[in-house]
Amino acid sequence: MFRGFFEHSINNQGRVSLPSKFRQVLEVLYSKKLILVGLPDRIEAYPEEVYRGKEKEDMKLPADDPRVLQYLAVQHHNVWEVDIDGQGRMLLPPKLREEQGLSSDVIFVGLMNRIMIFTPEQWKTFIEDAKSRHEENSLFVSKLRRPEVEQGDEGQVP
Repeated sequence: MFRGFFEHSINNQGRVSLPSKFRQVLEVLYSKKLILVGLPDRIEAYPEEVYRGKEKEDMKLPADDPRVLQYLAVQHHNVWEVDIDGQGRMLLPPKLREEQGLSSDVIFVGLMNRIMIFTPEQWKTFIEDAKSRHEENSLFVSKLRRPEVEQGDEGQVP
């Protein structure tokens, strides 16, 4: 599992060192390849094996529904395969760096089977929003964990 918060710098060639704890997870559980997905407010990095499973799940969705089609277009239009080199670095593709506004510092956040990558400003916005919605989100997640709780029982968790 990927866990933790790390700050790293991008070098002049666009390479950044993957946190050593994340490299250890890749070495033990996965290949040395990550799939980077450029989203509107962050980059998500998946081990290749995890991303392939995500693609299989996405292929089951009804792509003729415009909402699904838009979701899939955002999720899959800006995808990059990157290798981790012998020094534990990965190249962040120039287009991805430009779109995300990545120039010098990056924030890595481990989130179980994926790694989120932010600029410091993106992270600040993301975590402030998450903290402000924590109680609401906690109730939602609690309901997901307990399918017997009916969706109509807003805030009523047994």
